Amino acid sequence: MQTALTAAFLAAALTLVGYGLLFGNLANIHSWFASPERGALGGFLAVFVTAPFWFVGFDTIPQSAEEASGELPPRRLGLLILGSIAAAAVFYCLLILSVAMAGDWREVASAPLATAEAFRRALGSDAASDLVLVAALLGLLTSWNGFFLAAARVLFAMGRGAVLPESFGSMHRKHGAPSAAVLWCGAVTALGCLLGRGAMLAFVNVGSFCIALAFLGVCQSAASLRVRHPRAVRPYEPPGGRLTAFAALGGATFILAAIALPFSPAALRWPLEWGILAALCASGAAAWAFGARVRSEVSDEARARLILGDSVHNLDSRATVRLDTGAKS
Repeated sequence: MQTALTAAFLAAALTLVGYGLLFGNLANIHSWFASPERGALGGFLAVFVTAPFWFVGFDTIPQSAEEASGELPPRRLGLLILGSIAAAAVFYCLLILSVAMAGDWREVASAPLATAEAFRRALGSDAASDLVLVAALLGLLTSWNGFFLAAARVLFAMGRGAVLPESFGSMHRKHGAPSAAVLWCGAVTALGCLLGRGAMLAFVNVGSFCIALAFLGVCQSAASLRVRHPRAVRPYEPPGGRLTAFAALGGATFILAAIALPFSPAALRWPLEWGILAALCASGAAAWAFGARVRSEVSDEARARLILGDSVHNLDSRATVRLDTGAKS
C-alpha cells in the first residue's frame, strides 16, 4: 500500500510542480521574504523550525532496517539516508518555487487553501485545485503511515531492550508484527484525531520540537562514541566525522531555542502547542516510571546486547569484553 500511495503522490506532485514552473510567472515571487505578521526574520524562522518535521521521514530507514533484506549492506543504508534527505530538499525547493510562481501570494494568502487557489488561478481550472488536494491527501497518508511504522518499531525496540514493559517487545504469534506497539500507536493516533483540524499546525510545531530534541541526543551520542570508542568498526563514516556531528548538534540546538524561547517569533503558542508538548512529556515520564521494574532487572551491558545485537562486537575490544562480562553475570 505504501509503495502504491507513494507512486501516486509523486505523480500528482510532480505534475503540479511541472505546471507551476511552466505556466507560472517569476514576477509572483516578489517579495522573497515578505511576512506581514512576523517580518522577514519571523517568516524565515516560522518555516525553518518546521524543517525537522518535513525531513524526518529519513529516520524511517534505520528504524525499519532490521526488516530489510539481509543482502542490503550497512553502508548502503547510510547512503540511502543521505539520498533521502537530498531528494527531500530538492523536492521542497521545486515545490515552493512552483507554488510561488503559480500565483501572487497577496491575492491567495487569505484563501482557506492558498496553494490550491494559486494553481486554480494559474491554470484557470478547478481540476488543478482538486489535484492539489489529492496530492496533499496522498502526502499525508504516506507520511503518517511511515511515521506509524517507525513509531511502532521504536516502541518494539524499547520493549525488547527492557527500557519499556516487555509487552511492547512481543511479536504476534501469527503475523509476526509487534502487536502491542501497533495497537498503542493506533490508540494514540485515534485520540489525536479528536483534537480537530486546528491541531494540524500544532502537531507540526510540537513534532519539530520533539524531533529536534531527538536529533540533539543522536548527534551528542555520535560525537561521544567517537571519543569513547575511536577504534569501533563503522560500516559507514559520515563526511567530516566528529565535526559533522558537532555541526548538526549546533543546528538542533538552534531549532530548539527558536521554538522554546518565549521571545522568539517562532515560539510555540499557548495554550494548545505548549499543552500538547506538556501532555507528551507527562506520558513519557509515566512510561519511564512504569518501566522502572523492568529496567532494574537488566544490566546496562545486557541491555546494550538486547538493543544492538551482534553490533556490540563492532565496539573496541575493551568495550566488547565489558559487555560479554555483563551478559554472563
